Amino acid sequence: MTAQVKILSPPNSLSQISIKFGADSSSFQPPSS
Repeated sequence: MTAQVKILSPPNSLSQISIKFGADSSSFQPPSS
């Protein structure tokens, strides 16, 4: 449920979402980088 709240946040939060997932963060590469 918390994931949905994060999605509602600005695109920048997407990087934080990946961090929340942990394992996904490794596969997910933020465009900012």
